[in-house]
Amino acid sequence: MDNNRRWATSSSLAVVVVGSLVGSIGGASSAYASPPTAVHAYARASTAAKPRAAMHLHPRGHRSVVIDVAATKLPRGHRLASAVLDFGDHHRLRLSSLKAHAKHRYAKRGRYTTVLTVTDTSGLRAHSAATVLVAADGSTT
Repeated sequence: MDNNRRWATSSSLAVVVVGSLVGSIGGASSAYASPPTAVHAYARASTAAKPRAAMHLHPRGHRSVVIDVAATKLPRGHRLASAVLDFGDHHRLRLSSLKAHAKHRYAKRGRYTTVLTVTDTSGLRAHSAATVLVAADGSTT
């Protein structure tokens, strides 16, 4: 590190102070000989761009649904690492792409929470959840 520069960082701001340093404590600069010649502050992005998980449920036949995940969006330059549908009845399905449609048949009536979890290659995750109701007559909503 240049002896004429001092860096200070936080999660939202990076500051660089330029000037002549006098003395050090344990190898770290401790004071400036005169007022700094320049101070630069750079704003950091407060949050990284994240994927947005979205799914649409379509009732299909007896106790069945088709799930469309095409509305899911990844930030520019990010690629899909994984997309997993949890149907809420101990069945999970790993999708090969965001253009995939998944069909699932529930074994019995009940209320199920279906969750889509999308992870991009940067490790960023997004979730989308929806409730599926399977009635006694087998209809789904």
